[in-house]
Amino acid sequence: RRASDSGSSSSSSSPRARERRFRNRDSADEADGDDADLEVNEVDDEDEELDAEQELLADITERYETWKSQAQRKSLSAMRGSEEVFFDAYDLNERFRPDYWQRLRVILQPEEAFANIFKLEGVLSANAHAIEYASWKQLAEELDKEPPDEDIVQQTYHLRPERIVQGVLRWTDSWREVRGIVYRQQEIYRERFLAEQHRPTRGLLRWLELLQRYDMPCAVYSRLDRVSVEKALTDMGVADFFKERITAESEVETAIQFLLVACVKMQRAPQKCVVYEDTPKGILAAHEVFSKAIGLVGLFPAFDLRLADLTVEDFDDLRVMNVRRLFADQEEPAPQFEYERRW
Repeated sequence: RRASDSGSSSSSSSPRARERRFRNRDSADEADGDDADLEVNEVDDEDEELDAEQELLADITERYETWKSQAQRKSLSAMRGSEEVFFDAYDLNERFRPDYWQRLRVILQPEEAFANIFKLEGVLSANAHAIEYASWKQLAEELDKEPPDEDIVQQTYHLRPERIVQGVLRWTDSWREVRGIVYRQQEIYRERFLAEQHRPTRGLLRWLELLQRYDMPCAVYSRLDRVSVEKALTDMGVADFFKERITAESEVETAIQFLLVACVKMQRAPQKCVVYEDTPKGILAAHEVFSKAIGLVGLFPAFDLRLADLTVEDFDDLRVMNVRRLFADQEEPAPQFEYERRW
């Protein structure tokens, strides 16, 4: 037994046995290396397939548009950050053209396709023009000038204040003095505007409730600051009806720019908006952006507002059907399904 045990131990520790063990170990290491290389190659192949899928999905997502991406593309911040410097009414009409599903929705409730843009001074606030005339009268007393006639001031509401001082009232010819007088007039007007209790135009609350019932968005614009606009709307009790407000902080100057910014904020094409104005210049600005204009008689007689699509004395004369009739010549074609041919 001892001899056989010693013989087996000597045979296991023989050079051939050691060489055989080393060969098996090398073959095992080579097999492990081949498996690792195979795993690395499989990972590389998966990465290449993933990159190819991402490239394919990228090509598809460029053509695919969701509701969120559509809203972001049409937002005011996206337009201001775009490469295009100017946007006119043609661009906005093309950008906000209703798609297939929007036209289907409009079939059930056609009033949702239209939007309303109101001017604060004279249209919403019934005593805004009286406040402005009082500011000019106070300014004349401070400068020891002759107070202007109320009719003259009313006829110059659509002009710039610099032109009123220099061209209409003829208080001075120095541009530096003109700028100082205009700055002081705006200060007095804002102080009086914040101090006065604003009264709504007759029938305004009923008309806004009717527009809200039919889901027709409303916007208000004014050359005053946001605090003054908020105060006036709160006094009249109509602040909840106007989610979109275009004020002096919106960095716009002309009446056309006010209207275009309002269209962008409400996500409506200019040709689908109704502008409520009380001056001939505001009516012309509405037609310049292909909008419909409703003129309110008061500051100007009905003859001066004859270019408006509809002229009313107050909001009690308006009905929702009046708004729909204004766009009778702009009806969108009804979407139709295309039948599949099997032969």
